[in-house]
Amino acid sequence: MIGKCILFSVAGIIVYLTEVRDIKKLGGLAEYAPSTAVFAILGSMILSAIPPLSGFQAEWIMFTGIFEKGSGVGLIIAIIGIFATFLTLVYTFWPIKRIFFGKISNTVDPVKKEPLKMVIPIFILASTSIIFGVYPELIIRLLTYAYT
Repeated sequence: MIGKCILFSVAGIIVYLTEVRDIKKLGGLAEYAPSTAVFAILGSMILSAIPPLSGFQAEWIMFTGIFEKGSGVGLIIAIIGIFATFLTLVYTFWPIKRIFFGKISNTVDPVKKEPLKMVIPIFILASTSIIFGVYPELIIRLLTYAYT
């Protein structure tokens, strides 16, 4: 969920800076918006369940439970889920490569800077994901207490 929030916020910054909504017309924005590029990469890493971010902890807990307690159909679903996690890696990093790296697009010449009022909330979300990824027991204890 945090990864999606970050990526939607990044999309908002891109539209704000460039006034372009077509990925085919974007390219090389990392030069103009380096922190937005970093946050886009972090958002994709969270969605792709790459450690030490919170997305990894969530996937780890889910798949561990399924493999420990699951039966035939549950195990098949878990294997499909692991494959889907890999696909998430592919479909979230492709737009990042296209938008932020490579040749700078002729159609985009942003003159605006990344506004702090848009970057700070993304920083808070990314920091939260890192904290919950490194110290998952902070949220697990709260959820366990609420469940019992």
